[in-house]
Amino acid sequence: MTEKKTCFVICPIGPDNTPIRDNSDNLYTYIIKPIAEELNYDVIRADHIREPGSVSNQVISQLYNANLVVADLSDNNPNVFYELAIRHMVDLPIIHMIRTGQKIPFDISLMRTIYYDTDLKNGLRARKELEEQIRSIEDGTFKYDNPISSAKLFKKINDASHKDFTGSMEGAELIINAMNRIEDRVEHLSREISKVKSDDRNYPNSSNQMIAREMENSEINLIKSEIGVRLNEKAKLISLLESTKSLKSRAEYERRLAEIERELNLLDQSFSMYENMKKR
Repeated sequence: MTEKKTCFVICPIGPDNTPIRDNSDNLYTYIIKPIAEELNYDVIRADHIREPGSVSNQVISQLYNANLVVADLSDNNPNVFYELAIRHMVDLPIIHMIRTGQKIPFDISLMRTIYYDTDLKNGLRARKELEEQIRSIEDGTFKYDNPISSAKLFKKINDASHKDFTGSMEGAELIINAMNRIEDRVEHLSREISKVKSDDRNYPNSSNQMIAREMENSEINLIKSEIGVRLNEKAKLISLLESTKSLKSRAEYERRLAEIERELNLLDQSFSMYENMKKR
């Protein structure tokens, strides 16, 4: 029999018989727990830990060691975000969820997040999305990145650029500059999403409001698609940098440098195409 893995749930707890506790209990009981258990996970929440000892230490242990963490970002609970940062730091699989109608904080707004509600229709949709994300983690296709892991990666690359691994400093600096450009563009694109959402658009009737909403969704989807392209380019550049460490000759290094420069040209071309498309 396959050994069960652990899914740790972080969420606002709140006192008994309060709306916060009721929402967390419903999310845990009807959405997260059934799907995770079906996929062979033991599901744990902080207030369900029965072992003696410091609750804080037990929570941090789970954040470090659990195979999967599911985080409910609803209500901007400070404890949840503290625990979220710890999980981001250890850079292990995490799935974000938030109640429908609430706003995701800017710093993590580019991370995939499942919107949920506990009515039947939205609950079933959230369960399906949660199952898909867990399965993609299981098969290795889920790419989880977060602001802390990105910062750690930049430090690693910057440190590497000052070391001599077969003369690849030039290539490393090219990639660092390119990744800085990607980060700038992703930030620019995320600001565009905020601008689209906050535009003061006044329409006299519901038909025009519906058209405006469709235009807004289309524009946001285009921007999100472009963000995805940028992040894929970033991953490819990281892979190229990592591969320079094993190069044995100057000729191999120069070929790889040419490949990096081609990638940078494609990056600039694809972003120009996106800007031109937006102007039409």
